[in-house]
Amino acid sequence: MMSKFPVGSQIDHILRLTQPDEMHDLLEKTLIQPIDDLYGRPGKKIRNQIVEMSFLLAGTNDFPMELSEREKELCNTCGEVLEALHSGSLVVDDIQDGSKVRRGEPTLHLRYGLPVALNAGNWLYFWPMKKIRDLNLPLEQELLMYRLCHDTLLRAHFGQAIDVGVPMDSLPYDRVYSVCMASLELKSGALVGLAMGLAAVLAGASPERLKILEKFGHEFGVALQMFDDIGNLKFKPSESINDYSKKYEDLLLKRPSWIWAVVSKYYPEKIFKEFSHAVDHLPDDSFLNPFMELYELKEVAKKHAWEFLSKAIQQLELSITLNSREKMALAQIKQLGERLSQAYE
Repeated sequence: MMSKFPVGSQIDHILRLTQPDEMHDLLEKTLIQPIDDLYGRPGKKIRNQIVEMSFLLAGTNDFPMELSEREKELCNTCGEVLEALHSGSLVVDDIQDGSKVRRGEPTLHLRYGLPVALNAGNWLYFWPMKKIRDLNLPLEQELLMYRLCHDTLLRAHFGQAIDVGVPMDSLPYDRVYSVCMASLELKSGALVGLAMGLAAVLAGASPERLKILEKFGHEFGVALQMFDDIGNLKFKPSESINDYSKKYEDLLLKRPSWIWAVVSKYYPEKIFKEFSHAVDHLPDDSFLNPFMELYELKEVAKKHAWEFLSKAIQQLELSITLNSREKMALAQIKQLGERLSQAYE
């Protein structure tokens, strides 16, 4: 597989060494190879789709209905920026969580060692800024894209501080929902909001349209995380023991999630305590499974996730006047939301 990242003479202008060729093989082994390993694993890879949809919704062109080659090039680079930021966060998350598996294989810190993995994850936060610079955009556009990335990284780290530092069973019952929603908004919501925001900037959207698309992307990302959290509750017979333990990871670590949020908002405190007790027995789910069946937890969680997503789409439709190209993009967004929600079941 050809690497998506710079190797050999491609990085000499960044290294600025007197003998850069002496470093190529070493950097490929200690940086590029671990990242390529992660990128080669199967993932949802939906960010390019979200970027293209946002580009079409930018309100700058009615025809043609399809993206031009230049627009596709811009969207592809934007997708690479987002994939790098997301992948970097996965590497760091796995280290902080002590995870053993990522996308069906050993996590990078187990396969390559913690120092190499941590450096690779951090490098993925910075490489996207170089990709943006290489687009040779007008300075105003470039600056706005930097600012969007910077704000998102800050927000994501605020969200991660909540995730790793605030166990859900340590909070009062009436605070759990707000803390869980803050986590969803600061991490998953912020990243999808960034996807739509960057695409809108590249398409030349007005400040008003940019704000609307960022807001919708933020809500769309929250909804997708809700469905992902619901999907993690279902064990499939084909899963290995590693996959089985991975799916309960957030519950075992008492991390904020849509599941904790639902139990704290839509059930009385007595039932919330029963849920917390069932979680305490994980990975033995002989307590959790009967609880979920008795109180129809997955059904309730999915119902309210769909309500959240439907409201976000409705507000987007009310916020902008859609031309033919944008109506097509909105229809694609609805289809994507439905497809992903089903994939998580």
